[in-house]
Amino acid sequence: MLTEKEKIARLVTEEHRVLTGSLHTMPDIHQLFQKHKCEWMAPSPGAFGEERVREFYASYAATLRGSIDRRSKPATQAPLTATLVHGFSVDISETTIRKFLYGPSHTLPINTTKFDYRWDIIRSGAFQRNADQRETLLRWLARHLTTDGERAELVSSPHLGIKKSTLTFVAKLFWLLVRNWVSPTQADNVLTWDCTVMVAALVAGMDINFARILIAEIHKRAFKATTTLPFPCFIFHLCRDIGVPVWHCEKLVQATKTLDIGLIRDEANKVAPRREPPVEVPPLGADLVADVEQKQGEEPSPPVITEDAPISHSPVTNQAPISSRSTPSSGFVIVPLARVQKLEAQMATLLEHMRLWMQRSIVESEARMDQQMEHMMDQKVQVVHKFLDAFELRVLERPATTVDVTTLQKEVESLCADITGLFAPPETEPESSPTAPVDNTVLGALFIDEMLPPASSRHVRKCPRSSQTSDDTEAGRDRKRHRQEHKEARRASIVDEAMH
Repeated sequence: MLTEKEKIARLVTEEHRVLTGSLHTMPDIHQLFQKHKCEWMAPSPGAFGEERVREFYASYAATLRGSIDRRSKPATQAPLTATLVHGFSVDISETTIRKFLYGPSHTLPINTTKFDYRWDIIRSGAFQRNADQRETLLRWLARHLTTDGERAELVSSPHLGIKKSTLTFVAKLFWLLVRNWVSPTQADNVLTWDCTVMVAALVAGMDINFARILIAEIHKRAFKATTTLPFPCFIFHLCRDIGVPVWHCEKLVQATKTLDIGLIRDEANKVAPRREPPVEVPPLGADLVADVEQKQGEEPSPPVITEDAPISHSPVTNQAPISSRSTPSSGFVIVPLARVQKLEAQMATLLEHMRLWMQRSIVESEARMDQQMEHMMDQKVQVVHKFLDAFELRVLERPATTVDVTTLQKEVESLCADITGLFAPPETEPESSPTAPVDNTVLGALFIDEMLPPASSRHVRKCPRSSQTSDDTEAGRDRKRHRQEHKEARRASIVDEAMH
């Protein structure tokens, strides 16, 4: 697991799409571009996930370190042909990379003997040890890269390095391709010796095995702690094609940067943007100066009046006619009408030129704004599509839920039984006693002590008939009637009190 400090130190350098729309204006460069089969740089690189790229480089370094002795240097070992990423073996052999670059059905005969000989001089250290090989290689580089040829400063002072400003236009173009696709680097103005050999080989038309160079670059960058991580889109596509899951990545970064060959600043670049030619305006100052000088030659210069000079009161001076071309006493010069009209015409011409220039600038600005808005909308649409793709991948990778039919059937039967029990009538329903009136209930509660419980019918049936006398019967009846009247009187009095 990488720490935040390691993530900051190892930034990911995305690939740039090469715009080849202006190559047809440069036939020689276009021919070299097709000869080296560089069309694989033109399509859009696509998207990539930084997590998968970092896992790839970390796994590559760990796999190689685990397969060698601890005292051996990993960078000096042969590159790996496969490495594990998230449990999947990612094939990074030369054959696989060549198929990825040129297509599965493409067979490219490559004879890289000349290039390999010069490139190995740099990589083996013979460039620093062997003076003869160094001088021969420097002369060959200067002959293909600089305009001065073998007389260039590169041959006499190799310790100064090679700067971009000393390269020819063709060398600048191929240096742009090398530093963005073959050996990615942020340094644009200074070339390393191995990149210089690659650029010179491309200019000279030598065959180059790009697949082997990409593998060597991956091998070199995997064991450095501070350099960037190159080829993220290429590595991400290899991982995704082999089946490495990518749906749980935090985010997918869309590579949108481009390289426009037509923007290389060089006098030989015919399609390079140049400043607009100056607007031709009729000369204004020259005509005015000539008119003023001619007028001053025809007219006498006005006398200069100072405070010390005495003012002449001669009648001849006072009687001199005043001319329209003379200088008034206030010190202002009167300009003839024809000259003013000519100046107005020249100003109108200048304003017309400015109006046309402003109209053209407005149209270009509107077109530029439309392009920016369209580009921004395209980016937003791509972001939405990216999130939709990630969501779709998550849905596809989610395991399907299984349902036990037997358990579900039992639960349904239990629920049906509970519902049937709720709606079934009760077995015994007690008879509801009749509701007594409120008044009888209140009166019964008050006189419950005085009221005797009625004798049951069974008791009445079981009581034996006695031969009581009629006097006892009448006396009992009187007492009973008297008691009932007393009760009724008390009830009536209580009811009256309650009503009032």
